[in-house]
Amino acid sequence: MTLRLWEVLEPQLAAYELSGLDFSNGELAEMMNVSRPEASRLIQSYLNAQRSEKTPTSYVLKRTGRTKNARWSVGQRTKDVRVVSRMFGDDTKAKLRRAFEPDLQAIGRINPRARRAIQTTVDAVVNGAMQVLEAAVRGYDLGDDS
Repeated sequence: MTLRLWEVLEPQLAAYELSGLDFSNGELAEMMNVSRPEASRLIQSYLNAQRSEKTPTSYVLKRTGRTKNARWSVGQRTKDVRVVSRMFGDDTKAKLRRAFEPDLQAIGRINPRARRAIQTTVDAVVNGAMQVLEAAVRGYDLGDDS
């Protein structure tokens, strides 16, 4: 029987949970003796599996940081809810900016007088949206089960 990609990663996640250490994509690649792209595929496969109601993953893989600075760890305690929520906020902020900032910057290239209004608009939209999101996350008493 051939293991699915997420199943290949699970024993390594057990070791990381036991040690309490986090890891980068490169460290995982080195530890598993695979390429970095293959380590990325393993991580993505595990994330997809853990998000499926039908897949019996044993761990919850979570990320802090973005892109090359991303650190991965295993956790399913209440304090891990905060980590996942914080990353959701960071990801949302980046996606908000990517969604409309390039078009506004194009306006600023053509019309330099609009640049101040553009920056004010970007900051207001992103900061306002993030304040609402952060208030929603803080509004819950998560307790502690560590």
